[in-house]
Amino acid sequence: MLIFKMKIKILKSFKDPKLGILKEGEEIEIETIDELPMSQFWRNRLKDSVIDNAIEIIKIKKNK
Repeated sequence: MLIFKMKIKILKSFKDPKLGILKEGEEIEIETIDELPMSQFWRNRLKDSVIDNAIEIIKIKKNK
């Protein structure tokens, strides 16, 4: 089991239950296990992004 940080860019504004409103152009990092987001919310957002293009993965980096 590998823990990573995934950096994503917000392409369309939406509301995150923990972070609040994320605006277009923001870049945030989310924690992942084996390149899969730990949060169910972010797993769903990644699946939805194929259709709505609301987020873009910029890079995935391994924690040290």
